Amino acid sequence: TYISPSITRLRGYTVEEAMAQTLEENMTPQSIEPTMRIMAEEDIKERSGQYDPGRITTLEMELTCKDGSTVWMENRVTYLRDSDGKITAYLGVSRDITERKKAEESLQRNYDTQNVVNSILRLALKSTSLEEILAHTLGLVLSIPLLAFQARGAILLVEDASKELVMKTQNGLSEAIQKSCARVPF
Repeated sequence: TYISPSITRLRGYTVEEAMAQTLEENMTPQSIEPTMRIMAEEDIKERSGQYDPGRITTLEMELTCKDGSTVWMENRVTYLRDSDGKITAYLGVSRDITERKKAEESLQRNYDTQNVVNSILRLALKSTSLEEILAHTLGLVLSIPLLAFQARGAILLVEDASKELVMKTQNGLSEAIQKSCARVPF
């Protein structure tokens, strides 16, 4: 029945436009299912009679903006009740957590990268040849999309004519990389 005028600053929609939106127009597809699941779980608690009437449900959801971008919101939902304790309305207080979500994603990427480095080191200690180390390394690096995007065709470790390990930069995937990749199980 009410949306704060701050919705215009946050998502670019007027209050009237936001009130007219369906759930599918309001949230990204990835946010609809978890939100609906949590609300269904709350409904089950409510119908079971074993609930805390003063409970607060916290939901994180990604909302769409008028310009096509998205914003992450944390919504704290409380239940407004009549004199018999039945829910008559929901009161949601939202705050923008977009920067927090970006920081969490960055931490996850760093964690994934560290895991790849640790795996490479463990495999290198067990490997018997440069070819085996390179094959394992490429398999691990290319298994992480962000690293794969940055690594494909960027740096190549090769043995030169004197059998020394040399690092060369490449603009595209060289024949040596292609051969190593062909031996890597994906």
